[in-house]
Formats: sequence, C-alpha cells, structure tokens
Amino acid sequence: MRTPRIALIALSVFLMVAAQGATPIRLTRVEYEDRVRAVWTAQIIAVLLAWPHEHQVASSVWLENFPKPYKAAPVDDDWDYEMCAVRAFERYGIRLTVKQLGQQWLENGCGSWGSSEQARLNLEKGIKPPDTGHPRYNKLWFTIGPQFSSDVYGALAPGLVNVAGERLPEFGVIGEKLAAAHSARPGDFQAVELNLSCPNVESGFPFAKSPELARECVRLVRRHVALPLFAKLSPNVADIVEIAQACREGGADGFTLVNTALGMALDWKSGRPKLGAGHGGFSGPALKPQAIYLVHAVYKATGLPIIGAGGVETAEDVMEMLAAGAQAVQVGTATFRDPFALRTMVARLPALLDEAGAKNPGEHTARAHRHAGRKGAP
Repeated sequence: MRTPRIALIALSVFLMVAAQGATPIRLTRVEYEDRVRAVWTAQIIAVLLAWPHEHQVASSVWLENFPKPYKAAPVDDDWDYEMCAVRAFERYGIRLTVKQLGQQWLENGCGSWGSSEQARLNLEKGIKPPDTGHPRYNKLWFTIGPQFSSDVYGALAPGLVNVAGERLPEFGVIGEKLAAAHSARPGDFQAVELNLSCPNVESGFPFAKSPELARECVRLVRRHVALPLFAKLSPNVADIVEIAQACREGGADGFTLVNTALGMALDWKSGRPKLGAGHGGFSGPALKPQAIYLVHAVYKATGLPIIGAGGVETAEDVMEMLAAGAQAVQVGTATFRDPFALRTMVARLPALLDEAGAKNPGEHTARAHRHAGRKGAP
C-alpha cells in the first residue's frame, strides 16, 4: 500500500475519533503524512521490542491470535490510538506526560477493545494514568500494545530535527517555522539537520547536486536559525567536497554524510520497476565503503563536525566512521533487522575504544587523518 493512501486512511480514522472530542488541529497533508510515517515506524518497533515481554502471563488462546514467527514485523491495525498520541504530542510537545496522554485519550474516546477499552473506562471513572493500565485496575493489561507504541513515538521525537523542502523559497519558510517552534518550545530540539538530498520538483534533481542551490538553501535557513545546522548531503554527486564547501559558505556548522545512493529493482519477467517511482534510495552495508570515503574527504577538506551515516551495522563500523572523521554516527537499516542493534553497539564500544587506546570517542575521531600526518605513514 502506498504511503499517501496509508496516510489518508489513518487520517480518516483519526478524524472520526477526534470528532468526538478535541478541536482538530489544522495540518497540511505533508505534515500529517510525516506523523503517520513516524507512527508506522513506532508500530513496527513496538511489536518487535514488546513481543518478548507481552502475553507472558496470558493463556495460549491469546498467543494463537498472533503470528508466531514475527519475521515480517506485523503491526497493530488500531491506528486511532497512535493518531491520538500524535494529537497529544502536537498539543503538549515531546515532553508529554502520561497524565496528558490520558487526558487526550479521554477527549478522543480512545479504547474500543481489551486493555485499551478498560483503560478508557478507568479514565471515565476518574482513575488516573498510569494506574489505568495497572493490573490492579486493568485485568487485560497484558494486551496493552498501544501505550507501548505511543511511548516509542515519544522516544522518536527529535533532539535533532530533520527538515526538507521541495522548492528553493520554501527553505526560508522552513527557517521561520523552525525559529518560531524553538522559541515556543526550546526543549523540543537543539539542532537542525537540513536534508538537501531529497528529490525536488523545481530543478528536477536534488539540491545537494548544485553548489549554488545548496549554498542558498542553507543561507535561507541560517537567516532565521541560530542552532547548530547540519547539511545532509548525497553521495550521488561528482564532487561532494565542492558541495560541502558551498554549504559552509551558506552557514552550515557541519554535515550528515551520507544519504542513500540511487538504486533500482526490476521484475525480471515484466521488466517493470518494483518501486513506484522507478528507482529509490539504496542503503545497507554495501553503502559503507563509499560513506567512509566521503566522510574522510569532507573532514579533510573542511574540518567541520560530521554525523556519519551509511551501512553502519556493528560497533566496529562505528569506530571506522569515527576514524574517518565523524563526531557522531547514525544507524538506520541495521535496526530493521535487529531492533537491539544500537544496544549491542553501545555495549561493545568501550572495549573497542580501550583496544584503540582512546579514553572516549572524541579521542578516536579523525584518527585516520592523524595517522596520515605521521612521518613515514603509508
């Protein structure tokens, strides 16, 4: 199912529920789709993380109602709960409390089955959250998935907010909105990642392929935003250093390197593309050597802070990114296969830092450049 259709269905369900209570907040379709994507991600993560802990005290009848392998990450279809959580985050911000979420549930009439219904009934009786889901008041507490996925959505709320535009003038508007949002809620985010490597409709290619466009995009946002500003760049360019230097001239404080490479998958029988747009972003371990090279090249040329991204799957990969010049590392695709990948990496990093003779990640950052500067280094 395509994302716009998913968003439309989710939005329709949400508005039907919302009609019972709170006044709808007017958002653009793009803003709603962004929230729906976050909810969808939260649902997948919630199922994968909660499965070892949910239903442990339930009867086998309950277990029979759930797919046992969980290899495909099935998700709950009760979108109204998650969209209610979206409404609560819009209303209260990312520091949303459980009491505020309970109030939103009550206003939106959330809870039509199982533990969620009992939680709603408890709210109506005056029982305060989180006691509404406690076994003392909720005998079906072991089915309590929606609360978990709502918590995950909160955890996904950004300290580093990622923004993008489709046309050049939009970046000025984005800067204004970011400034207003940070002024209203300073704790919601502390830095901005400006994604210049998404397809745009004005010029027909990503902003990150043109030094002039990249410089202007950054400048328009920098005019309004004083927070640390990172430009996320594409590997699909002839000279990423030229683009990075243009972004620095526009006011970028650092970079996220790199976004996905271009890729395509075909149905060999019909010859038709498997992706709706014909092509898409290629990520995963095969991208890492290119990402390492580009991080190394940009750090060597600019010396600015870099968030390394692309193909990181192990703690050793993190160390490699740091050695190339990254000060921080993003992990994406690896978490699709293993939701605990980050936990595993973090647990292993201290031993690897000791092995490298570094007291902390900062001491290991840019080690490759220090090595190259040594007399007689290969």
